[in-house]
Amino acid sequence: MEYVLHRNSLVFLFLIFVLCPTFQCRRIPWWHIKIAQRQGPNTCAVEEVPGTNKKYWTECKYWMNREICGVQTVIRYECCEGFHLIKHKPGCMGVKPMTNVLDTAKSLGATQFVDYLTKAGLAESLRHAGSAVTLFAPTNEAFDMMTVNCGPVVRKDQEAKNGIVHLIDRVLVPPGRTGIPSIPEILEKDERFRSLARTLFRSNLASELNYGGPYTLLAPSDESFQKIPSAERARMTNDPEARLALLKQHVIPHTVCVPGITGEHKLRTIGGDHIEFHCNQSGTFVNDVKISPETIMSKNGVINPISDVLVPERARSVLDLAHRSNNLKTFSALVHSADMEKELVRPNITITVFAPSDNAFEALPEERRYWLKENADEARNVLNYHIIKGRVKTNTFSDSQRLETIGGNQIRLKVYRKSVGVESAMVSEGDKEGQNGVIHVINKVLTPPQRNTLELLENNDNFSIFTDAVQRVRKVEPQFLSSRSPSHISFTVFAPTNQAFKRMRHKDMKSIMKDEKSLKKFVQNHVVDDMISSHFFRPKLTYDIHTEYDMVKVRKKRGHLMVNSAHIVEPDLITKDGIVHCIDKVLMPKQRRHVQAV
Repeated sequence: MEYVLHRNSLVFLFLIFVLCPTFQCRRIPWWHIKIAQRQGPNTCAVEEVPGTNKKYWTECKYWMNREICGVQTVIRYECCEGFHLIKHKPGCMGVKPMTNVLDTAKSLGATQFVDYLTKAGLAESLRHAGSAVTLFAPTNEAFDMMTVNCGPVVRKDQEAKNGIVHLIDRVLVPPGRTGIPSIPEILEKDERFRSLARTLFRSNLASELNYGGPYTLLAPSDESFQKIPSAERARMTNDPEARLALLKQHVIPHTVCVPGITGEHKLRTIGGDHIEFHCNQSGTFVNDVKISPETIMSKNGVINPISDVLVPERARSVLDLAHRSNNLKTFSALVHSADMEKELVRPNITITVFAPSDNAFEALPEERRYWLKENADEARNVLNYHIIKGRVKTNTFSDSQRLETIGGNQIRLKVYRKSVGVESAMVSEGDKEGQNGVIHVINKVLTPPQRNTLELLENNDNFSIFTDAVQRVRKVEPQFLSSRSPSHISFTVFAPTNQAFKRMRHKDMKSIMKDEKSLKKFVQNHVVDDMISSHFFRPKLTYDIHTEYDMVKVRKKRGHLMVNSAHIVEPDLITKDGIVHCIDKVLMPKQRRHVQAV
């Protein structure tokens, strides 16, 4: 039976075999193949990292150099395992005699380990073992480091008469008499991690980390926690959900050995977020936080000390999330100038923020941007219209749902196909969830409407002909286009300009206006019993939209939004009970399409 030295002790060795990995399966240049072939038979590439003592025995010939922790490696060649040079012969044509595992380890340079085995009285039993032995032999350099476990196998599968030898660059330290403790048990006893331990034992994660696994715990020290301002630290650790998210950000559901990190790697935590590992000549990092070279072994995983706390979005305040977002710089500056930062950090009150992106603010007229920047009261009024109380995530949106802002106004949520919005804006990035609320990034700055749809039409001389037609319909049906009607929560009106009517032949316009039944159908064909923002419509798609009478087709053509053959010349005039899009042609009902425009 094959066995490992210290087979009666529970130890963890995480092997990082240097095989021809998947990245080496890429196309190898012809010139590199020729260089490798010139080395002769039974030669294998050895990869070296300049400036370090790191070597990787590949056990294969066609091996491309790569970048390890920011350093370009170099390739040299040695005889493959079991072969040696013969003078005047190409490559490695000599076959080494097989020896026992102890002598094999010695020939590989693990002389200090062999000396220890001899002093311990184990040499003879290993030279003449009755069954196959697998020996993990630390290099001489490993004894100088005296690091423990999680060690790379630098030379694998070295054959011996009575087993196999793997050369490793870490010393395996067996557990004490009480056995190896679990991750929480180690934290509880190690005084460096008192803050982390206290936080862990206040959550239900302690039980999982005690019995599950294997895990990798990235452990911030007490000093790391002290770097966080006390109020912010209390907010994170006192809120149960934020506390759990904070802890889960430091746990990976499998073992990660720091020596195995040679480049950039993204791994998912048990909280669902991705964290990024990378290394350079100064060390190994996770999300730019330095990882200690120390590895603490537990019975169900490893603990790697780190220099700072990894704070996930869910544990940060809404204000902090806004500050850290690349596309909310203008919004954050406006919050500061309006002295509203306290509104976004209150720990006991949750909020939902519809935060306009930087591009949304850039789309405002220059005078408007300047006024918001210089007038704190106006900036406060605008911001108040973008914040509501409570945590409202996009998966809870209901179409035309009305919510009250902290400024006392109401805003309407919109649910479209594969997208959501608020008023005339679309949510471009939703559900940035923090400890005290959630941010939805939107593509437009919202302004509270001052008029209803009828008032907007009546107060704009450019819509006087269409307004006259609407009023004639309302004489017969007073509830038409009225927000007081329970069945009409909000409207979309495609409002033709007076110029659009003038493009019609006089007799056709006259016939529509004098025929009440035809006039009603005509007006209804411009009204949709729903509020639809122009931002909802995407290029290269055609949307069938039901009006109160017929069906119209909306599409984007050459950058212009069109309804049937009409162009929307001024979109998104928001009202208290809907939205108005100004169009340059009338929308004729189907049975009247024989009327020609000129």
